[in-house]
Amino acid sequence: MATRWQPRPNAETTELPALPKARVRAAFGRHARHAAQHDVAQRKIAATLFAALDAAIAAAEAPLPQTPWLLDAGCGVGRDLPHLKARFPHHRLLALDAAPALLATLPPELATPIVGDLEQLPFPTQTLALYWSNCAWQWTTPVLVVQEIVRTLAPNGWAAISIVLAGTFPELATAFAELGEPPPLAPLPDEAAWRQAFAGHPWRTLHATHHTIPLFFATPQELLASIRGVGATATPKTTKRFDRTRPRRLAAALERLRGPHGIPLTYQILTILAQRP
Repeated sequence: MATRWQPRPNAETTELPALPKARVRAAFGRHARHAAQHDVAQRKIAATLFAALDAAIAAAEAPLPQTPWLLDAGCGVGRDLPHLKARFPHHRLLALDAAPALLATLPPELATPIVGDLEQLPFPTQTLALYWSNCAWQWTTPVLVVQEIVRTLAPNGWAAISIVLAGTFPELATAFAELGEPPPLAPLPDEAAWRQAFAGHPWRTLHATHHTIPLFFATPQELLASIRGVGATATPKTTKRFDRTRPRRLAAALERLRGPHGIPLTYQILTILAQRP
């Protein structure tokens, strides 16, 4: 059973405009059972982040701190936990997510599951040797979530983060433009906001890299399922009337984007590797 932690006293909270955190939790929780079947993009992004982390730690002048805790922040169904465990077998893993339904799927032997908020981490100051987060930060406020990394990392501790950026899924924007409406996607912070949030703190090492990651799908239905299947459907409420022809028209618009490798869906990703001084 996941532990539900109380926020730290006097912690500030900021929610995404028009997108309360409760809606994000609910959207991901609804798809907890099937998330691992649709996370092709998240696996590619995690592989890129792990490779960069391995290289950065190998080249670092200062080793990981002695504190035993590693955190997977926004862990989802825990797909990165076995890889973290293999790399850091002598550390203890904490798996934090806002959706209890996701934490309920975790193998209990891998990590301690904790229900919590990325903007109000329930850990004492300078507790963590490594802060890992793969494709979870886009639902947060940059300045608040970076402040929590600075507070909770031990001296010489590392942060490894991948963030889905504004400008992701341009194909959906094109397809929905044919329908005469904006894509039903939540607003995301842009790259400049993330770089600015990190620039406000001192780091021993800081690397930020922009990646464009294209995926290709055989059918429009598979493409849409890859987004819905991991729960990334938390969008602002709408009063738009139901239109039974809309799925068919959307599928046709996506089909017109087909190329030699299939129907494209492009992610814009920022990876950040930072070592605290």
